[in-house]
Formats: sequence, structure tokens, C-alpha cells
Amino acid sequence: MTVVAATTEPANTAPTVTITRPMADTSVNEGTALTFVVSATDTEDGDLSSKAQWSSSLDGSIGSSAVLSVGTHLITATVIDSGGLVGSSDISVTVVAAPVETTVTLSWLAPKSRDDGTPLALSEIAGYRIYVVAEYSGSDSVIAIDDPAQLSYTTGPLNSDTYHFSISAIDTDGLVSEPSPVVTSTIP
Repeated sequence: MTVVAATTEPANTAPTVTITRPMADTSVNEGTALTFVVSATDTEDGDLSSKAQWSSSLDGSIGSSAVLSVGTHLITATVIDSGGLVGSSDISVTVVAAPVETTVTLSWLAPKSRDDGTPLALSEIAGYRIYVVAEYSGSDSVIAIDDPAQLSYTTGPLNSDTYHFSISAIDTDGLVSEPSPVVTSTIP
């Protein structure tokens, strides 16, 4: 009787791939650089993390660090072992558009006469008051300009709303003129 010993190679198994950074369902602002980290191991080949190929459902092939376009991306890390088997892992990353900071610049001419028509010298002007009413939010404010030579003003960032602006001059005796005609600006 002849005994033949047969040896069998262990079957090749696909790599196990897990994206460890960023976390699934991460949300970032537009322009944020993301670093992608993966853990990829294979029974036959060991650690294959450095072999990961990255892709985005919106931007195509990406590296292990990327600034993604606005939208919801399915990020996939793919690893191929020496036997040609593929392992992959996916996460969702949402990139939100950066808020647009909108300002409004107002400019005016110094009045040359009072409300009653009498002349008003520049030296008699103490400053201005800008009245701001936000139509939808219902907020209102008064901005004091205490420099009579300042003939323009730029607001800080404004939220989406329709804003109504008017201005009054204040003389050195504290008398306040009637407000100017209203100027309206809509911030989308």
C-alpha cells in the first residue's frame, strides 16, 4: 500500500477593510480638508492599510487627504491582496456649502440744510443714526455714527432677510432730523 500525503494551500481570503477616520456620517463645511484612515488586514498578506485606494461617489478617485465638493459623498476604501481578492469599506460624508456672509454698504451726503430749510454747516453736524429693520425676523436696531465726516457704513454679516435702512443727522445741539427715505436690501 502506498500512502500519498496531500497538502492543500489554505484558501485565499479577501482583506478585511474598516475606515477608521473620519467617522461615518461626518458633516463638514465646504473647503475643509479631510484625512482618510483605514485599517486593512489580510490573512495571507498581513497589514495592507497603506495599499488602500480611495474614491468618492461625487469626486471620483481621491487620495488619503482631500477637499471634497459640496454634497453627500459615499467614500470607499478598496484594498486588493496578492491573490487578487478585493476588500472594501464605505462611509458617508456630507460637505455643506459655506455660509455666504453678506454685508451692505450704505453711503450718504452730509445735509446742507435743516428740516425747516435753514442752512446747516458741516461743523454743526455731530453725527448720524442709521435705523435698521429686519422685515422677517422683526428685529430693529440703531447704529450710532459719531463722526460727522463719516459718510458711509458697512454692516456686519447679515442673515437671510429683507432689511430696511434709513438715516438721520444729529446736530451739535442734539436735534435729530427726519429719517431719510428707506432703502431696502434683500439678503437671500
